[in-house]
Amino acid sequence: MKKALLYITSLVLLMMSNLSYAQPYGSFYYGGAIGSGDVDVPGYDDAVVFRFQLGQKNAPTGWEFGVSFGSYDVTGSAGSASTDVTEMDLSFMGYLPIAPTIDVFGRIGGMYWSADAVLYDTYIVGSDDGLDLFYGAGFDFAMTDRLDLRIEIQALPDVSGADITQTLVGLNYRLY
Repeated sequence: MKKALLYITSLVLLMMSNLSYAQPYGSFYYGGAIGSGDVDVPGYDDAVVFRFQLGQKNAPTGWEFGVSFGSYDVTGSAGSASTDVTEMDLSFMGYLPIAPTIDVFGRIGGMYWSADAVLYDTYIVGSDDGLDLFYGAGFDFAMTDRLDLRIEIQALPDVSGADITQTLVGLNYRLY
């Protein structure tokens, strides 16, 4: 019985040590991403979204500051319009290593957003901004000891009355 308990304890400790070295923690990083932004309002086309971020990853938490840009086009009975959305955020992140080089993460934070719209046919200009919560989830894949590939989805609710979902793929460089 004691040997079985010793084997089980050793196996659990071995598995935990593997998970604790899934990726280097305690390091600052910066990076960028590109992806698609989808607005939940009929008539809007998906936008190409660009994101730049800087943060710190600690076991098992971290933080990140990010800036996203996207331009959403819409065509309706009143004509064609474009809405440019800029978003700045600060989020708390939680990481869970699932393999030696893969972390799954979740985030929640606050964002400041600004939306500027132009109706092409009449040149009517509108602007809106606000502060809201946002959330997201994704995966970090360690490609080298300093470079991570990131895949994530972010939900930006109530941006000028519409919900935006961003699907992003990017790279982060760790500074140590």
